Amino acid sequence: MIHYSLTKDRMNPEKGGYIAKVSQWAKTDFDEIMDYMVAEGTGLTRPQALAYFEKLTQSFEHFIELRGGVSTPLCRVQTTISGVFRNKGTDNIRVNFYSIIRSNKIIFLVPPLPQGNYTIVVQAIMRMHKSVRGGALQRIITVS
Repeated sequence: MIHYSLTKDRMNPEKGGYIAKVSQWAKTDFDEIMDYMVAEGTGLTRPQALAYFEKLTQSFEHFIELRGGVSTPLCRVQTTISGVFRNKGTDNIRVNFYSIIRSNKIIFLVPPLPQGNYTIVVQAIMRMHKSVRGGALQRIITVS
């Protein structure tokens, strides 16, 4: 059962509505899931369960990188990017496909580029901020 509460929608106060906020009452970790999978009568050993889980994880990562998302009866994963993007001129090349965007990792598809040296720069306007923040890869990328 999913436990939740209703609170006033502060983002749209003029509508006078409420939003549901889920409150997880008990956290389930990886070991508990493995124990459940190999419970008596399932015919599955812990090494088999670990191998299946690892292969499932690799499969998800593969298709997320390849197609940007996965939809299964278990869950739906879709990569997203949000924000306001401004092109600063014909010198910049914009990446159009991102498969993973996290605070410490970005995986993207580089478009075809002419020969030359390139610097990779990541810029974003973070939530609740108004200025552009960013950084550059310390190495030059060479296309030959």
